[in-house]
Amino acid sequence: MNYRSIAFKSSILWFLLILSCAAPQHRIIVSDQGVQADPGIVYGVLPNGFQYILKENSTPEDQVNIHLNIFAGSMHETDAQQGVAHYLEHMLFNGSEHFKPGELIDYFQSVGMDFGADANASTSFFNTVYDLSLPKADYKHMDEAFVVIQDYAKGALLLESEVEREKGIILAEKRERDSVSYRTFKKSLEFELPDSLFNQRFPIGIDSVIQNADRNLLKSYYDQWYRPDNMALIVVGDFDVKMVQSMIVKRF
Repeated sequence: MNYRSIAFKSSILWFLLILSCAAPQHRIIVSDQGVQADPGIVYGVLPNGFQYILKENSTPEDQVNIHLNIFAGSMHETDAQQGVAHYLEHMLFNGSEHFKPGELIDYFQSVGMDFGADANASTSFFNTVYDLSLPKADYKHMDEAFVVIQDYAKGALLLESEVEREKGIILAEKRERDSVSYRTFKKSLEFELPDSLFNQRFPIGIDSVIQNADRNLLKSYYDQWYRPDNMALIVVGDFDVKMVQSMIVKRF
């Protein structure tokens, strides 16, 4: 038995495993699929698998839209996590590495952004998306925006006090969402896909999970799915591509 050969092969296998772990789980642009991409789109992948798409657009001038897409939603939850993806979306506005609870909304308002209109997020079956619409496209505003996005991606505090405080807000949203049209949608889906997991994974979740949610439950989902190789950043607006690329490398 050639132990040196075995050791070499093992090293190669570990190297390939590391590369595969860093590769994007959902590659956005694949060059060999016969689809021609817009030549104005700049696509890149960082060594950790984090993807980004940039598109310069000077109309309207001096404005930028930023979207962080997490390739995970309610369909990625376990039975014990029903509603956690949406709960976590709420929690990322309630304390992070650079923004203590309550500070993020104050920051948005200080730069002329409206929470809801210019800063928002949404959770669906397969994705969670965080949106920022910046009033200015200068270096300062964009660098600060990437700090916010960076915190969404890896800086959630998930303080137990904030988790507890948010329960009432989410349960109130759940009651408000329970409209005739929503119940009709659920019944239609049950009829069309009677044995589908979709019927057990509506993003709003279920009362028992929401009422008993704690930091550990939320963090387990966050750590599992909020990974660089499971994210994509889309930036469109009136900016210099090379400048934004350097910001992305710095933050992500």
